[in-house]
Amino acid sequence: KSINTALTYAASNNMISLVSALVTHPNFDPYSSNINLAFYSSSADTITSLLYPIKGLDVNYQVTHDGYKITDFNYSSWYSTNSFYFSSGFNIRHRNSSNSPIETSLTKAVLNNKYQKVEMIIKHPTFDKVKSNIKEALFISIHLNDSNIFNLLFQSINDYKIVFPNGKNLLEYLF
Repeated sequence: KSINTALTYAASNNMISLVSALVTHPNFDPYSSNINLAFYSSSADTITSLLYPIKGLDVNYQVTHDGYKITDFNYSSWYSTNSFYFSSGFNIRHRNSSNSPIETSLTKAVLNNKYQKVEMIIKHPTFDKVKSNIKEALFISIHLNDSNIFNLLFQSINDYKIVFPNGKNLLEYLF
């Protein structure tokens, strides 16, 4: 199955009317249309809203990047100057079993300052904190100094046990 479909193309190119026509067509199949990649790729709130209620959407979609660059955000330079780990052993360079960096719909939404999409993801019935890399998303929101997204994510994590190597917990680090 090809990962590129008419839906993924339309979603990634902000073609709202085409996305709408595709998802409302009587023969629309979310699986063969690769709805999860389309949702991940969408940057327009309208497209995200069109895809969100479709049965079969998994908002925890993960993209493996085999290259050095996940996004324009330079994880390694920021990480090396602010080196710390979350107490769970989590770090910003989350990788899969083949050691390739992973990006999720949630982390991409945070990187792109898409508050509405972040909110929709964490409220979706398929949302899974681990699969969506919520701690990585929280870490990115701290780096981007985005208090609105940080607050939204922190309420979802509800874990005050995140500790840095200097012994300070997350709240002490922030204040």
